[in-house]
Amino acid sequence: MEKTIEQKLKDLDLTDVALFRHGFCQYMRDYYLEYESGGIQPYAGRYICWFTHCVIANTETRVDTEVWKKSWGREYIDYQDWLNAGEPDGIVWGTNWSLMYPGLEYHPKSELAGEWSLRLGKEMHEVTIDTEIFHIQLIFHDVFIQKLSSDLSVIDKVVFPIK
Repeated sequence: MEKTIEQKLKDLDLTDVALFRHGFCQYMRDYYLEYESGGIQPYAGRYICWFTHCVIANTETRVDTEVWKKSWGREYIDYQDWLNAGEPDGIVWGTNWSLMYPGLEYHPKSELAGEWSLRLGKEMHEVTIDTEIFHIQLIFHDVFIQKLSSDLSVIDKVVFPIK
């Protein structure tokens, strides 16, 4: 029996993972997340997750206005430049990843997804994804995941497993 969207999303467990890239796929129908998840094998590693038939993808900053002002200069977009500048306060965009926390939330009674379900004649769903930098809202049809590698070179440096 095929899993429900809610079961698939629960299996993802997108909390405390490093988000490297997100956006529409090259063919512009599906929205993807590329991330690294630590923890217990076999779930640890680098993944890509596709939210198919994505009709809405809203991304908004979660960075405070004052922090944006502090983080405006070019030294924040390259990690080595930021180190060379004396590690000034602000968001270091140049780490090239964002920590997903509190992570993904499924909205099973979404009015917006319901409206799109009626319009398209297909079941649509809503999730929100929060990182320390972004708030992402997606309206989509299905979700798929693929493990790319067992690489943990980023997440294991910042999230420490409880033993």
